[in-house]
Amino acid sequence: MKTALLAVLLLAGPATGQQGLYDYLRTGDLDVWLLEEGEGGRADLFLQARQELATGNAAAARAPAGELVRGQGLWAAAGWGLLAECALREDRLEEASRFLERVRQLQPMAAYWTRFCQAELQYFQGHFKEAAEELEELLRQDTAHPRANDALALLLRLEKYRDHAGELQAFTRAQLRLRQGRDASREWAELKVLADLGLLERARAEADPQAALRLYQGLFAYYP
Repeated sequence: MKTALLAVLLLAGPATGQQGLYDYLRTGDLDVWLLEEGEGGRADLFLQARQELATGNAAAARAPAGELVRGQGLWAAAGWGLLAECALREDRLEEASRFLERVRQLQPMAAYWTRFCQAELQYFQGHFKEAAEELEELLRQDTAHPRANDALALLLRLEKYRDHAGELQAFTRAQLRLRQGRDASREWAELKVLADLGLLERARAEADPQAALRLYQGLFAYYP
């Protein structure tokens, strides 16, 4: 891309239940929420599913998310969004795509986020041209959206490594397995041109600070 793009990061404190719901549907981010009275248990279901996903238990997250989609309105849309993440974690990418489409149908405010996720699914499947086209369209549409930075970063990666498509596919498989909580040691070992990026990705996702530090220190071999 030749056009310079600038996105502003907004920092905020914990959201109330309803505001948190709006933020989730607009951005897909699972930020800190404060529960509110009068949500009919739907906030509890959402937070339960979110907690299960945070601990890597997508199967357990499906039950509360499934309860949400039996309702209507904003909470049903949020439930489909959670089910899409469950499907991705369980390596059912086509199902994840269908669930994201349900979110967009139910709630137009989720269009940018769900389209970004669809591009991400294309990226994970090695459909780089299709992913890049969707990301470019999103950035033409709105460079100030909270997910615009993510869209730009992914698009720039696709452009930077387009001459290394085979290795980029190994990197995307490793990223997907990392998100799914599965072993990706074989994929990480395949990386050469993207080996430094692989170390950075693994360090960011590492829960153990000492293990993360060792991975970050490994970058010194590339950038002494």
